Amino acid sequence: MRAGIRGYELVHDPSILKRYNDTPMVNESPCQIGNISNFQNFFLKCIDVGNIVAVYYEGLHRSTTLGVEEGINVLERNVPTHVLSTLAVGIFYLCLGKEMEAITVFQQLAGNGVDLKSEAIFEIGDELETRLLSFHASFLNTYTVEP
Repeated sequence: MRAGIRGYELVHDPSILKRYNDTPMVNESPCQIGNISNFQNFFLKCIDVGNIVAVYYEGLHRSTTLGVEEGINVLERNVPTHVLSTLAVGIFYLCLGKEMEAITVFQQLAGNGVDLKSEAIFEIGDELETRLLSFHASFLNTYTVEP
């Protein structure tokens, strides 16, 4: 398809943006999310229309650049429907020492049929860790808990 006004309108249609899978773009260059570029503009449009995958990536990106609380604020849009987002929010609450909030989130995850003791949840956790590292997250055990 030729580029032009019609092509631009088609690609930026909210129904397309909501379903667009931006994983290949994020895999290629995860740090581009934070850089002013055409990719960032397109990515932010995906978030604005509620693209679940884009919201997930933005939440992880914000958690590594602006703090875990900011990541939670973004990711909560996907809880409890998106397993990766829900797991991330639960883990982030634990990092902040907010056990009750974490328990609530993990109960929502279990309520959606996710076995929290399964091998699959460990694989999902590994995916989450890998994705956080791709956004240049600090290494583990760096959060301090207020008494």
